[in-house]
Amino acid sequence: GTSLALGAGIPIGREGPFIHLAAGLAAVIRKQCFKSAISKRRLLCAGAAVGIAACMGTAIGGTLFSIEVTSITFVVSYYWSTFSSAICAFVINAFLQQELKALGIVPLFSTKFKEVEMGEFTILDL
Repeated sequence: GTSLALGAGIPIGREGPFIHLAAGLAAVIRKQCFKSAISKRRLLCAGAAVGIAACMGTAIGGTLFSIEVTSITFVVSYYWSTFSSAICAFVINAFLQQELKALGIVPLFSTKFKEVEMGEFTILDL
């Protein structure tokens, strides 16, 4: 439903559908390959991180967001598996964006920040 709403132009944000699709794909993979409840939580956490990393281009932010949202307790092993899946999503997304740009397909809205602005954003983030 959220993917159709986003496709229709309803301003609901683009992160939600990406998270839903990635977490749903992780749930399907878990049903096919894994049976334990621990792997269910770990794959759900990794799926949410993949959704954020693919949508926003930030693997660390996706990892922290997914662990905060999907985990009841913070298990250290979740960080590494979630971070590695988010890094894979980030790299694949960056590669696909370069390929689409080579084909002449560009994003509708793009942002370009100067190095000075990135430093200011980093200071504001602290």
